[in-house]
Formats: sequence, structure tokens, C-alpha cells
Amino acid sequence: MHRRKRVRHTALTGQLHIAMNRFGLGASAADLQAARTDPQSWVLRQLDGPMPRTESALDSQLALRQSRRLAQARRAAELKGDVEALEGAQAELRRLRLADVAARYNHLVQTTKPLLARLGLFWANHFAISAETPVLRLLPGPFEREAIFPHVLGRFEDMLLAVCEHPAMLLYLNNDQSFGPDSMVASRHRKRIEQGMSMRRARIGLNENLAREVLELHTLGVNGGYAQEDVQELARGLTGWSIRQPRIEADDAASRSVFRFKPQAHQPGARRLLGRSFAEAGQAQGREMLQFLARQPATADFVSRKLVIHLCGDAPDEALVRNAAEVFLATDGDLAAVVRNILEASRAWSPDLRKFRSPREFLIAGLRLSGRELNPNQWFGWLRLLGQPPDLPRSPAGWPDQARNWISSDALWKRVQIAERLTTVSGPGVEPLMLAQMALGDQLKSETRLAISRAPDRRMATTLCFSCPEFQWR
Repeated sequence: MHRRKRVRHTALTGQLHIAMNRFGLGASAADLQAARTDPQSWVLRQLDGPMPRTESALDSQLALRQSRRLAQARRAAELKGDVEALEGAQAELRRLRLADVAARYNHLVQTTKPLLARLGLFWANHFAISAETPVLRLLPGPFEREAIFPHVLGRFEDMLLAVCEHPAMLLYLNNDQSFGPDSMVASRHRKRIEQGMSMRRARIGLNENLAREVLELHTLGVNGGYAQEDVQELARGLTGWSIRQPRIEADDAASRSVFRFKPQAHQPGARRLLGRSFAEAGQAQGREMLQFLARQPATADFVSRKLVIHLCGDAPDEALVRNAAEVFLATDGDLAAVVRNILEASRAWSPDLRKFRSPREFLIAGLRLSGRELNPNQWFGWLRLLGQPPDLPRSPAGWPDQARNWISSDALWKRVQIAERLTTVSGPGVEPLMLAQMALGDQLKSETRLAISRAPDRRMATTLCFSCPEFQWR
């Protein structure tokens, strides 16, 4: 009897830390208490919602207004040669950006629904944008809050439409500069050039960026069976999808949407995508094409495979992928149902599955364990040192999600440096060995336990807790 109880207790403890680390964002004292009697149910209950949101006054309309205001201030300062005003405008843009970054990331440290937060990060990375230009600096936060979070427990199709209509994606992939070759805008431009009324010889025409990334990265995947003609046809269907620039001097609260369909930029005519015809219908044509892509078997497989890799390890279990894809198709892309199907499988809870933490996952896990937050400069500086600066993925493919992209001697050394910094924000409280036990449970190896216990001082012991090999995996 005692042995059976011990076996059950050991299995429960293992599940507890899998729930915290693999499916959450790292153990916290509050979550360990909430999940200790039934870890799997604690994880699955989060899929019942609601989806928590980061509190912030910055929406896409205000973000664009502020970006335009500060861009005008920079141009005026440059014309006047006013270095102080120029630096002030640049500092204000940075301050606004870092404040929103800190609000979002500190929410991840404190959330009591870490599975949903993890899924929000996953989908924001699946539909990656980058704050690489001034006009995009303030848009990642609004993009997550407006296009991603509301749909994490909803349908994939609705998220895809929200993403493609959001100013962040339209500006990042230049769809606001995509004009049908036979559109009114392009025709007028050609006439002006012919009549000598315009010196602008640059071609106004189709931009394929958004269409290509929708097919390759967002829906079917690179091996999803589409051709170059499909890219061009989708690009034609999405011409006219653009933005409404909010006025700097007024509050446009009566019209919160920044998306604007511009019929004069739309390529007229029927489209053909993957063998299916779509009649001319203006904006509705592009929406129907996206809805069609969201329901394809290739999309179900591609999305399900990415989810399984993210949740259950770099070498995806084909049965998990297949079952998730079947649920995706049967439920019209119900993302909560797809994730539930993955997490209800016993294989997903297998101790042999491991996932190497990305830099931000590593840092968030350390802060959740210590119960501390960071200020805006710390968030940006520490993540930049780790190689994953906020909102700056290197391409529309987003941040890589496999161990080989994050494991190197230099990257691991930088984690040791951040582990040392974490000791400065951890403060007094739980002893380092107990902290390691809270974080890792039976995943904590005896040699790591011994090293922590023999550390010369508390700071070194805490550093070992955060930098030990076991803490790098989930």
C-alpha cells in the first residue's frame, strides 16, 4: 500500500513540473499550489477561458498617431539642426515602446494562466512581425492584443483574417503599397507619366510579400502544394487591403479600426487559387480566399505540427500531429479543441519529451520562480544580451523553435550571466536548494543538488539554480 502511494506521488510530482514547465511558463509558488492535486486538469481548465489580456492604453490607432507625431518632430528637428529636440523625439519613441514591452512581459511573469500566455506567444510568433522601422516600433503590443489574443481559443480562420487586416502586418509586409496593375490608382499613375504630369517613374504595382508569407508561413507551409501563380493570385485578391492613418491632432475614438479597404487600389476580376475560382467581390474576395486557405488539409497539418513541436519536443510524435490535424478539420479550426486534443494524450505528458527553452522562456521562468518583475530597460537589455530582443525576429518566419538554434557555448555563457543578474532581483526568501526543487521537482539531478548545497554563498547557489542544465529545458 505504501509503495503504491509512493509511486502515485512520484508520478503526480512529475506531472506537476511538466505542467509548470512544458505547458506553462515556469513554476511559480501560486501555480504549484493551484495545480498540486491534479496538474493535468489545472492545465486543461485554462482552455475554458477567458483569455487574459495585458492592460495597456496603447492600441493600434494611438500607436500610429504617436509614431507619426514623433516622426514629424524628428523631421522638424533635423531641418532646424536641433540636436536636443531630435534626441528628445527618439527618446520618447523608445520610452513608449519599452513601457509597452515591460507591461506585456511582466504580465507573463505574473499570469495565473500560463498555458494561454504560452499559446499567445506561439501565435504571435507564428504570425511574426518586427518592430524594425519607426512606423512599426509601437505596433507589436497592439497587434498581440487586437489580432492574436482574442482568437487564441477561437477559430484559426478568424485569427488569420484579424492578422491580415491589422496595420502591423499590412505595414510590415508592405501590402499598403500593393496596387493592382489594372486598378484605378495604377491607371491614373500611367496616364500622369504619359502626359508628363508626374516625374515619378517607379512602377506602381503588385507586392507579393503578404500573399507569399500567408501561403508559406501562415497556412499551407512551404511544402503545401501551391505554385507561384497562387502567390500572385492571392496577392491580387489582397490588393486594396490597407490602413487609415489616424489624424495626429484629433482623437478618432469614434472609429477605432485602422484597417481600410481601398477599392481604387484593388485589382479587378475573378481569381483562381489552388484550382478554386473566386468571383470579383472587392474586399470580400480576399477574405474568401483566406478562409479557403484556413480550411485546407495542408493548413491543418502544418499548424498542428508546429503546435506539437512547440508543446511536445523538436521531434514531433506523428500520431499527435495526425490526431490534432483531424480535430482541426472536424471543428473548423477550433484552436482550443486542437490544443486540448494534444494535451489529453498521455504521450504529451511523457517524461522523455523535452524542449529547450528559448531565451525569453528562460528569463520568464527565472522571474516566475523568484516572483519578481523587471523594469523596461532591464527587459530589453537582458533579452538583447540573450539574443532574443523583444519584437525583433530576424524574418517573417519568427523566432526559431528548436534547440539547435539556441544551444551554443556563447549562448549558454550568456545565460550564466543572466542567472547572476537574476540573483540581484530575487531578494531574500526561499533557500536556493528549495528554489531549485520548486522549479524542477524530480527533474533536479543529484549532482546539481550537491553543487547547489556546496556553493560558497547564497548568491552562487542561486546562480547555479538558474544556470543548471535542467533549468534550460522544459
